[in-house]
Amino acid sequence: MLLVFAGCNGGTKINNPNGGTSGKNNTGKQTEIVFSNWGDSEEKKIFENVFDKFMADNPDIKVKYLYIPHSEYITKLNAMAATKTLPDIGQMIEFNSLQWAENEMFVDVRHLYDEGKIKPRLESVTFNKTDKGFLGSSFITEIYTLFYDKKYCDSMGVKVPATVDEAWTWDEFLNAAKKLTVDVNGKHPGETGFNPDKIKVYAISDMPAELVALNNGGGIFNEDCTEIWLDKPETIEAFQMVADLMNVHYVAPRPASRSAIGGGNNVLLTGKVAMSYAGQYNLLWYKQYIENGTLDIGFGVGPVLKNYVVTTSGPAIVVFKQSKNQEAAMKLLEYFYKTENIMDAIRSGLWMPSEKSYYENEKNINDWIGNSKIHQNGYKTAVLDVARENAVAALYYKLANYNEVMDIIYGPMDQVWSGKKTAEAVIKNEIMPNLKNLMNSYWKERNIK
Repeated sequence: MLLVFAGCNGGTKINNPNGGTSGKNNTGKQTEIVFSNWGDSEEKKIFENVFDKFMADNPDIKVKYLYIPHSEYITKLNAMAATKTLPDIGQMIEFNSLQWAENEMFVDVRHLYDEGKIKPRLESVTFNKTDKGFLGSSFITEIYTLFYDKKYCDSMGVKVPATVDEAWTWDEFLNAAKKLTVDVNGKHPGETGFNPDKIKVYAISDMPAELVALNNGGGIFNEDCTEIWLDKPETIEAFQMVADLMNVHYVAPRPASRSAIGGGNNVLLTGKVAMSYAGQYNLLWYKQYIENGTLDIGFGVGPVLKNYVVTTSGPAIVVFKQSKNQEAAMKLLEYFYKTENIMDAIRSGLWMPSEKSYYENEKNINDWIGNSKIHQNGYKTAVLDVARENAVAALYYKLANYNEVMDIIYGPMDQVWSGKKTAEAVIKNEIMPNLKNLMNSYWKERNIK
């Protein structure tokens, strides 16, 4: 419910069985580095293209591509760390990044930022510093955004706001959601004869409870993660509001119904959902349907309660300390952090830049979305401007024990999403005792508070 990823210069092009290609320079000497990441077939192609360009510019370096499925990534890296066979460089899953940094698994990249080799990034994608080395920032940015089926919404008389100034209140959002939700007989929630067990189209899928809490003046923790806010009235109220979307107002699917809808990264194509809160990267998978006219997609902002906030995500590129080829690996890391080198992937919809200038400099903004067919229908105001003005760092940029925190919270919360228990009962009685114990130990270990 809450809450991506080689051409040659002189010599013969050689196919790489692990993905990518390689080339040899005139001397025939090369340093081979292994790059690891995850993703689907489209993402793999994007990385192979980056490696092609990098190796064309650096013929003395060969990049070997190690693809690992996302669900196996950390397990595989842990096993490789134990046997000292980690790759030289790779993407790092956000959830585990600070923990690995604290365990001194990465080469410190502070000098790249201090020397200006990596240009200033958005603060919302910068990891907390540790005394074990500076991890830096995500090489790209992602934010939660509100995708919507413009044709369907228009047909139902609903205009989705595309700016924060025009955003719905919660009550206005609910009214719009009820207009968009319809059962098999054409009835809407609140109308006589409406059947909540036979809903044809839901207004929204995947409403992130943490975002609603942040917008309500709450959240799981305070800004610097030194206080637990999960049991604040504002947070409890927000979590219950999300549950009520499913169990009282029937405008969002319960977990079981959401699974039945399916759709993966293309949920709007199912025709069973009008709006979807999702990571901006989903635009990559909608791209072909936008371009061929199958889907008229729009970008909106969600309801404003006390404020409007979205969270960011995006992996860092890291060089592993075990690498025996750190100099070559650092060249590839720097290459990924030069936005112009990955602009093709950004324009494809997969990524957003993390470099500040692409949110402040009109020339850079135009280079990103100016001639784009997919970055339309509110993208500039609902995504780009929101990323600059309303984005805050997700908890995994701040907490090394993020996974443990989420395990404690979101298992018990299933009872709330299914309507079996209230948010207040579950948070206060089942989550808070365990969360307090976990965080007290975490803070004590780090001399926090």
